[in-house]
Parts: sequence; C-alpha cells; structure tokens
Amino acid sequence: MTNISNSLKNSNFISCIFLLLVCVGAVQCLIWTIDHKSFDGCVIVGEEPGNVLVIRLDPEYAIGSDASCETAGKLIYEICREGYNVRVTNWTITEVIGIEKAFWLARGY
Repeated sequence: MTNISNSLKNSNFISCIFLLLVCVGAVQCLIWTIDHKSFDGCVIVGEEPGNVLVIRLDPEYAIGSDASCETAGKLIYEICREGYNVRVTNWTITEVIGIEKAFWLARGY
C-alpha cells in the first residue's frame, strides 16, 4: 500500500512540473509574439538602440521599380507610425529612416 501511495505522489509531482513548464513556455511564446510584431511585406531582423527596427523587405518590394519603392515606402511609414525608426537591410536606402522621410517615401518622392 505504501508503494502505491508513493507512486501516486511522484506521478502528481511530475504532472505538476510538466504543467508548470507548459504554462511558462506558453507565456514566453506570447511575450515573444508581442515583442516581435510583424508587418506584411517584411521580416523583422532585429532591433537597434534608439528604437530602430531592422527589417528585410520581401523581394517584390526591393526590386527597385517606382511602384515597389512607393509600396516599400508605405510599409516603412506604417512601421514609423507605430513609433519606430526603420533601417532596411536589402534596399537602396540603408540609413535609418524616420517618420518624416517615410512620409515622403510613401508618396513616391
């Protein structure tokens, strides 16, 4: 009888540990998802000091045509409106883009 009782206690302890690990993992995934907000048309590569979001544009936005540049500008402007400055890794403009410059890029200038 004692062996069954100890076995049940061990089983409950292991179940509680497993449940705790699953909960911690779910919370970490949620935090990561909130911190790595995505925008359609790019992949977030990282962040730099000064609230700079580093992105890589989808290939169709980075081809260099007037239409693709305007579309990329609209995307960058959307990101800037969220409070970030943007640096693009695979585009003609490699310096940090603020909201004012993004405003004009979104209009095709």
